[in-house]
Amino acid sequence: MNDYLFFERQKFRQALVWILLIPINIFFIYSLVSQLIFHSEVGTKPMGNIALIFSSILVFVVSALFIIMRLDTIIREDGIYYKFFPFHKEFRKIDWKEIKDIYLRKYNPITEYGGWGPKRGPSGRAFNVSGNQGLQLILNDGNKVLLGTQKSDDLTQVLNRLNSTRKNT
Repeated sequence: MNDYLFFERQKFRQALVWILLIPINIFFIYSLVSQLIFHSEVGTKPMGNIALIFSSILVFVVSALFIIMRLDTIIREDGIYYKFFPFHKEFRKIDWKEIKDIYLRKYNPITEYGGWGPKRGPSGRAFNVSGNQGLQLILNDGNKVLLGTQKSDDLTQVLNRLNSTRKNT
């Protein structure tokens, strides 16, 4: 799949996510070591060992998910491909013939989709990682798909080139 017109890989790299997750992870590591190895309870109402282990695993899994999650978007002559890993193992393809309209737009991830990530909301489906810029696809069947982007200028150039190529054929 290296014959693409556009490629973008986005990961969760927002400072706020890590400002929250790093201290939480440190706290749970400290609590695990203190309580399970040194048998010293943490806090005035410490968790039981099982609850602490379960909570720690949950925090670590969520943190690992933020580390590995990514959105890949590829535009090729035959369509648009996207993959939100690890939720999509393979690229999903949308053929050009399935697209009624396509354009770049600003959006509000919180109010329109309930945040970032793979989402479904009143405005359709969204796959986004950060920011408020997206490639809006209106499909022939009425469904809407929004692919977040940090490269709106590059996408604009590719879409303009594709539009001019299609008009000339």
